[in-house]
This record gives sequence, structure tokens and C-alpha cells, in this order.
Amino acid sequence: VAGLTAFSSTEKESHMAASFVIESKNQAILTALQKMRGYIPTHLADINSTIFSMGLGIDVNEVAPSLTAIWDDLQKPQLTCAPLAELQAELSQQSPAMLGMFTGMANGVKGVSLSLLDYKMSTQDQEPKLESLDALVSLTADNPSMLFNMVKPFAPMLAELQVADNGEPTDLSPLLMLPPEMNIKPMLAIKGQHLVVYSGDKGLALANKLAGEKPSANGLYSMSADYGKMFTPVLTLLELTGEPIPEELQMLKDYNMRVQMSFDVNKQGIVFGSVMNSKASEKK
Repeated sequence: VAGLTAFSSTEKESHMAASFVIESKNQAILTALQKMRGYIPTHLADINSTIFSMGLGIDVNEVAPSLTAIWDDLQKPQLTCAPLAELQAELSQQSPAMLGMFTGMANGVKGVSLSLLDYKMSTQDQEPKLESLDALVSLTADNPSMLFNMVKPFAPMLAELQVADNGEPTDLSPLLMLPPEMNIKPMLAIKGQHLVVYSGDKGLALANKLAGEKPSANGLYSMSADYGKMFTPVLTLLELTGEPIPEELQMLKDYNMRVQMSFDVNKQGIVFGSVMNSKASEKK
């Protein structure tokens, strides 16, 4: 089942949202998939909040039991169609219960996200230079501090790194050995139930906002992109350096459009969502 959930069009802006649902009456599988849903930060739902964002919501503790429930349900039908029966026989030899051994290392994880909020480019000696970067990477878990300490023995570079539970940040610049001229200072901190790495004032502001969000099972996947904010700084930089810009890239300059895609599961079935927002280019 597919249809528009929102639509508007004016001289200045057009907006469209659509939903595509693969309906299913198999409540056993749908229930198992819904249990796997994790947490996606609320700012990812705002199509205007970032240049690019991606969030994966998954309750790691539910992955193995949910896949096992799906696997068990797929074994029940007595299939007579030869290709499906063969596939069922192969499936019976691949129990997902073994996943429990691997997911145990990520115990309590509810989701991960990446958000690019802003960036500036400049030139130095005719060479492109990243002048600033505002971004946020987050990992949501029941106990992010314990999870971080569990990972440290497997990553020697993190052995001496200490992260405070009170939200105080730790500078990652010495660890990542970033050159000073990049003017990027990534900070690691625990904000509520979120382990975050952020850069820039906008990254810090969003990290602090995230600290007040309590994880809930609100989705599986979300991705959004703002084409204008993403490509215009790069194309402007190429113009300053005198580099020729391919015609197909030139068309993206001032391309004022935002898109969002999502994937989720509800009681009706598997849901694919999309949003597109386009604004008329400003006259100069």
C-alpha cells in the first residue's frame, strides 16, 4: 500500500511526504521485527536540522531472540514449492542463536547516529582546506560508560582514555593526531545515555540537547540530506581555486532541496517513508 501523507505547493516551496507499506498478516514476524526497533535521536526527524544525517535504531539485546523467533516461524510451514522448500532446508541449518555470542559485546546498545551540522572550506596556497566542522556522532546505550570500558581492552589506543560520567568532555585531538591547521577539536563525552563525539559549537549544543533525551523504541533507520548546504561550499571553493566545474556538478549549486528516507516496522507491516522539500532559488 502506498500513498502521499502530505503535499503542498506554492511559488516559493513544494513539500511532499509519502509512505509505502508492505502489509503482512504474520504477527509473529512483525512482533519480532518490532522488538528489534531501537532509538533514533529526535533531531533526525527535522529535515532542516542538519546537512546530512543518518541514524540506525536497533536494540542489540533483542537481535538474537527476535531473529530466532523469525527463524522458528519460517520452519513451521510445510512448503511444497521446490525452490522455497530448498531455501527452508538451507535456513534450518543456519540458526541465528549463535548471534548471541557476538551481540553480547554490544550489550544494551539502542542505536547509533551521525549528523553533519555545518562546515566551511577555504583555500591556502591554492589548496583546499577544511576551515571548520560542526558534527555529532552518538551511540545510545543503557550504560554507555560500562560499554566504553568493555571496548577499551580491545582497542589499545583507547587504553589511557578516561571518560567522565558527569558529561565533562575529553579532547580526542592528541589521540587522533589531527594537524592544528585543520582547526578541528573532536570531543568525547557521555551525555545522559549517549556516548557522543562532537566538534564545533553546534555539535556541542546538539550533544547537550541529546543529554535530555531518554531512549525509546522509535524506529529502525533514518537518513536525510540537504543538497544545497552539502554541495554549495565545495563548488564555491572550486570556483575560488579556478578549477573547472563539471556541468552536472554546477547544477547542484544553490540546489535548495532536502530529502529524507526512513525504514520502520509497525503492526501493519514494513514501512518505507520519504519526504522531499524544495524551495525556489533566491534571486541575486
